[in-house]
Amino acid sequence: MKRFLLVTLLVVLLSSTAHAALRNGLVFGMNCSGFVSRGGELIFNRDNTGTGREQYTIQATDGNGVVIFTTTEVLYVGSRLVLTPGLFFEWNSPPTANPITVRVTSNAGNGLSEQAVYTVTGLCAGLPNIDIDLDPLTLTGETSPSVAINAVPPRPVNPPLDLADLDYGYLIVNTASLNIRSGDSVSYTIVGRVSGGTELIVLGSNLGQTWWYVQVGEIVGWVNNVHVLIRGDLSDVPVVPVTGEIARATLYLYRTQALLALPIEGALPVCEIAGDQEYVLVGRNRATTWYELEALCNGVIVRGWVPAENGGLRNPAELILPITD
Repeated sequence: MKRFLLVTLLVVLLSSTAHAALRNGLVFGMNCSGFVSRGGELIFNRDNTGTGREQYTIQATDGNGVVIFTTTEVLYVGSRLVLTPGLFFEWNSPPTANPITVRVTSNAGNGLSEQAVYTVTGLCAGLPNIDIDLDPLTLTGETSPSVAINAVPPRPVNPPLDLADLDYGYLIVNTASLNIRSGDSVSYTIVGRVSGGTELIVLGSNLGQTWWYVQVGEIVGWVNNVHVLIRGDLSDVPVVPVTGEIARATLYLYRTQALLALPIEGALPVCEIAGDQEYVLVGRNRATTWYELEALCNGVIVRGWVPAENGGLRNPAELILPITD
């Protein structure tokens, strides 16, 4: 189908079992020179070496099957690898054909099979293209990965498009800035953001066509019908299942302060955490005057407490916060 051949980059999260290394908000972007982290981490939780460590490989191949980047590392089970936004990995050799694919795998060993953790596939302008069949995407409703908390959402742009060749019509963003989400509600996480006037390729919709399943540049996700203009006939686009990720409740912390071990003034500090940042909420006290947060302290994920008045609650999915004191 013609609309599927207009892709420049499609991010697909592959399913993995509970035994493999876990992707926690990890997002890679890519270009003709290499790939870059947009934030997130890997959590290692299986011993595939027999030494209490997990071995994993990050490898990139081009459309001819040539390996253009590879690295294999071993980390202790229970540890986390945080990839800060902007961390860039250059290709070891230049790609010769599209598509280019970066794979993160938990390697085989110690009686365990190799398991896929995360894959990102894309195209480099100017290279010969191998046809890419994206039909399975429309059947499953997969979207690009969620943007990590505090990471800047990617702003994709389209390659030159011949919109007259699309099977259906297309959409035009009719607001200054529009979030692309992993599902058909503001309760779902953000996977990207586009500027007003951007043209969106329509891959499908929800049942009531109140949200559209779209692609722009390297991002695939959902946009609200309220904020787009329809061009062409979209009445026959397929209904796509929603498989997105519900946004977790967070606290936007107003200022730098101590994260405390207990919800009590003067309690022992766990560490100091930065202000002007969001933190995942894991609980509250009974009176909701204190929130328990999850934060990164000296490279380690810890939990601790801050007064509720020191931050702003963000809970678009209206999740129930458990009492954890």
